[in-house]
Amino acid sequence: MRCSKLYKGKKIGIGLSVLFLLVKFCNAETLITGIHQIPVKKPACLNRLSKEKLTPSINIYLDRFLYLDTDKDGQGLVVINPPNLLYEGKLNGCIVQISVEHEKTEKETKEIEIKNSDHIGFDINVPEFPTGESTIIAKLLDSKKKIICETSTEFTKKISDKKTYPDTIQLVVTDSSAFGDNKNVPITTGIPLPDGVIDNPENVKLLENGKEIPVQTCVRSRWSKKGSIKWLGIDFLANFNQGKAENYTLKLGEKNNVFPASPVRTTEDPSSIEIENGILQVKISKKKFHLFEEVRVDKNSDRNFDESEIFMKSDETDGPYWINENGKIFRMCSDENVSVRIEEKGVLKTSIRADGWAVSEDGQKAGKFITRIIVYSGQSEIQVNNTFIVTWDTMQAGMKIRDIGIKTSYKNTGEKITTIPHEWWKQGFEIPEDRSIFFLADRWNSFYIKDSKDEKVLQSFFGTFGYAESIYGKNYFNWFGIMGENIGIGIIQRHLFQLFPKEIEISKNSIIWHAWPYHSTENIKSGLDISDYVNLRWLHQGKLLDFQIPEEYFEAMEKFKQLSPDHNWRWGGEKHPGYGTGVAITGELLFVFDKNSKQASQFSMNMNNKAGVFENYPHAIAEAEWVRKTEVLETIVGSTSPEYKQIEEGISTMFDRVTNVIADNKEYGQFIWPDAHSYYTPGGSPPALHRAKTGYHHGSNLSVLYLYLRSGQLKYWNFYESFSRHLFDHVSVNYDPWDSENDLQPVFHWPGAVYHCDGYVPWGSYHELWGHMGAEYSYLIHYYLTGDTRALDLVNEWTESVLKKYRISSDFDFSGMIDRNPAGGWMIATNYYADLHDARLLRLIWEFRNRLFAQPMDYMSDAPPPAQSGRYWLWTYTRYFRDPLPLKLVFEWVDKFSRSGPSTPGYKWPVKATDKNGKQLKAIWCHDGNSREVDLTIAGPMYGSYSPYFIDASLFSDNDAYIRYFWFETTGLAIIRQWAHGNPSPFFSLQWTSDEVLRMLPMVPVMKDIGLPEVPCLFPVFPDSWDKVVTVLKENQDREFTLTIWGYIPEKIKEPVKFQITGPDKKIIKEGEIPKGVLFPDKPFTVKIPADGKTGEYQLKFTGQGISGFINCPISDLPGEVYVVPENVFISTATRYFWKPVKGQKNQSISLSGNTLFRLETYMGDTIKTEYEQKKFSFPVEYEKYILSFCQKGVSSSGPGRFIQSGGYDMILSVDESHWFEPEK
Repeated sequence: MRCSKLYKGKKIGIGLSVLFLLVKFCNAETLITGIHQIPVKKPACLNRLSKEKLTPSINIYLDRFLYLDTDKDGQGLVVINPPNLLYEGKLNGCIVQISVEHEKTEKETKEIEIKNSDHIGFDINVPEFPTGESTIIAKLLDSKKKIICETSTEFTKKISDKKTYPDTIQLVVTDSSAFGDNKNVPITTGIPLPDGVIDNPENVKLLENGKEIPVQTCVRSRWSKKGSIKWLGIDFLANFNQGKAENYTLKLGEKNNVFPASPVRTTEDPSSIEIENGILQVKISKKKFHLFEEVRVDKNSDRNFDESEIFMKSDETDGPYWINENGKIFRMCSDENVSVRIEEKGVLKTSIRADGWAVSEDGQKAGKFITRIIVYSGQSEIQVNNTFIVTWDTMQAGMKIRDIGIKTSYKNTGEKITTIPHEWWKQGFEIPEDRSIFFLADRWNSFYIKDSKDEKVLQSFFGTFGYAESIYGKNYFNWFGIMGENIGIGIIQRHLFQLFPKEIEISKNSIIWHAWPYHSTENIKSGLDISDYVNLRWLHQGKLLDFQIPEEYFEAMEKFKQLSPDHNWRWGGEKHPGYGTGVAITGELLFVFDKNSKQASQFSMNMNNKAGVFENYPHAIAEAEWVRKTEVLETIVGSTSPEYKQIEEGISTMFDRVTNVIADNKEYGQFIWPDAHSYYTPGGSPPALHRAKTGYHHGSNLSVLYLYLRSGQLKYWNFYESFSRHLFDHVSVNYDPWDSENDLQPVFHWPGAVYHCDGYVPWGSYHELWGHMGAEYSYLIHYYLTGDTRALDLVNEWTESVLKKYRISSDFDFSGMIDRNPAGGWMIATNYYADLHDARLLRLIWEFRNRLFAQPMDYMSDAPPPAQSGRYWLWTYTRYFRDPLPLKLVFEWVDKFSRSGPSTPGYKWPVKATDKNGKQLKAIWCHDGNSREVDLTIAGPMYGSYSPYFIDASLFSDNDAYIRYFWFETTGLAIIRQWAHGNPSPFFSLQWTSDEVLRMLPMVPVMKDIGLPEVPCLFPVFPDSWDKVVTVLKENQDREFTLTIWGYIPEKIKEPVKFQITGPDKKIIKEGEIPKGVLFPDKPFTVKIPADGKTGEYQLKFTGQGISGFINCPISDLPGEVYVVPENVFISTATRYFWKPVKGQKNQSISLSGNTLFRLETYMGDTIKTEYEQKKFSFPVEYEKYILSFCQKGVSSSGPGRFIQSGGYDMILSVDESHWFEPEK
């Protein structure tokens, strides 16, 4: 880049004028099109730069290094720096000139005059470019066309390798007993598609058991601005039998020709929107939002909706509202500028979205509502997702919350109106004329039906609950409703008891859903003891919702600190302005209109059935191998593998253990569920309650998503979707009261940022835009899978905030070594651009890229790849932006780390371990008193340490050497396999589970591809000094035999490792030296001992001071081989040994070291003793064979354990029962 001297332009009025200098081409279209100014907001750095010297510079950012002939378009961005030039008027009259040069075409140049932006965007007409290298030049010219500064960049276009894909996609629909035999159950989801497969969403068919059925499709994302579909949104109605769905298959490339019997019809005029689906006719006002202006139900099924069939009709106070502590009411219907629009319209589904302020009678605005109304074809239900956002400073006097809710008015239900009973065998309660009946969930396990007069209890329910099930089995206490002789109307809330407190109130003419109860809530007596502190009871009890922490919590914290005086406390807590500002509360509701039931029992059973389906949220995804091959997401989404039973069992078991923390500790409540806490142990490490609730940490949400995408299991989907809602509402900043156009900083928090760890409250920790979690990427995925545009709101908020905060390179919040925080933020930017194609993000991506890759990979500290949660950037970045540099750096570092490149023959592991007769040898994998027998496989010398970087190298290389290396270094993903037997930590958290899932799970499909076994578990013997251990070999008949030595002898030892072999006559017959370094199993060090006319025992000894190293056993090809281990020798091993005490021996002493698990069994497999302690202990023995197993607990199930044997006797070991014999003295 070249720049002239400081341009001293004068401040003059800015006028718009776009100048094009067109050069004639032979092409029908030009190479660069759509040159335009991109509006940007004032950056945060303006004040800081105002006193600095303004030296102009210009930069070009393209969206790819390499373009392919299959690409339909590309984008470029030109940015002029510093930003002060624009805002101080020094760019007035200046021109940006963009030129394209290629040796096969004439030069093309275009110009645009700067008016109100220093960001200039343009489109790259990729199909018109010839192959080879092209150059794009950008110049900043003054009003007289004099060059101020200029720069250039190059890119390449080449012919792509064409890929083909099947034209059918198998769908996997979640199953649940709650779905029963329900028919026409609405399903909304998103399907990833490979680049270039389909352009038009209408060219998709859906087959049910091979027969075409209606489907509604839309585009949620494209591969580029004009590219093919990347994420396809689909809606359909599924049929279930005994909880399992019919078979559903998508067929690509053919237009859908089947339509529903009762298509949704949507009409709109300036004042209202009307939806009709064959059963319901719903009218929504665009002027005064009352939720439903009117709902008519086709009671007699004549397709006419007359006045007598109006069952909901609004009054002036209907719709979302909230009330402060002084009784002041703020209503959404009072917002004269409310936005009500059609989000999605089709024959199967229509979605309406309303955005507006809550406004009081005196015009005060406080609180925002986002309400989405969804109507499906032929359904008698309306789904309503209502979100309330706190917009004021919660320290403001009088602004504690007394009530939040949605009021709706009903009519024409009949003469006698009663509540619908939750138990079908009971009757409901009659609705009185002058008061209300309400259903209250004030705790996770207690529910009341009360009369508003004196809050008399009419009915109560208590019990211990599993996942959304009551003590009555299939009754779901997540609904309330009324019934008359004409109709029943009910409201169901998804996850009601988990998100307590909640209330549904019914009066003679209205139904009110309360997000915060108006009536009584229990004052929970616990909460200040350390075991219950994390549950934030004060946020879920009492009359008023106060976001500020009460004083007694600070007092309790001081006491907790005294339990751990030696530790630093990162957050002590205090009252804060803006605490809770930007927090949201969402209710996912289903309004049910039952026109068919006649008796109370029928109404009740119908509501319970619909409540069960709605609670469990039926969903569908594409079959896992399809998702994997699309390359939209990394290979972690490959299908489950039954051949890796331990891995699959470990994943499932650990997930259950983590989520059971919630149930075990009763961690329910609308501000904490399902955010299971990490751990807190007084006096332990670390005793930090700032991580009592993990919020979003280490990719916790996306890891569960990947588990769902690879399995389709409901338990993963339920956790992912509910945690996503928690992420949106309580862990993200939804709003800040600032003028985003003109203010340089937010008042409280950057909108779109995410709180790292929750602290005492979900908004109690530092909020991060550019943090190491990568949480914001989850917004997009949730939108793709659900169609919920609230997720897109947060995407847009984050984008605007990050573009404003990070404008010039010095704004990035990192220095020195690049760690996971800025790298995680960069990951979000790369993914957002790849999906949404906002050209402004290119500046962030390339500015950070140039610094990130200016250093070797091993200089990064926890930065990707793969980091703890930022690994997603590597997959997206290399596949979308096609930058070869990061992979080059990764491969160089992996080769450096492993001390040998992938061409090394040793990477051809593993090989089966067999005895002399070719019989498969076995090993015991032991853990916590449990054991499994597994095949022994030779996995190679163990050295170095586990590094997650190997997985990145393995996934991006055609050479499977890295895969094999990673597989061995992790001992066959041992941490995950270990989960199948239970992890020693009682509070193994979601964040740690996520780390291992994200780091290791991508290996499973590639292990399957190349046929790796599940467990590489033959490890070398590793004494502290080999010169103290004698290997005795027994030859029964005279023959030549071979010693095969492979393993690892450290290069750093000073003396060479020598060996000496003596014959039966005790004379030395062979001596030599073992080379240092790695001895691979296919190229071992071998020694041949010729036939010598003798039989008996030969002895192998290693000599050299302080010898240590890995040497694999067995060493010889003789039928007998034992290792005589003397007293007080330290040994590290994971191999199972056969051992027999010497004659006369009555006991044995062993000292375990570190995290070692010791297991003693009889020859028949009976467990005698299992120990895990760092101590010396003795046990009685008899003169019989035993099996000894050692492994390292808590790190690797097949990793080495460490022990020292003592007791006055030598220990005689062999690796196979048939090898054991008792040597001569």
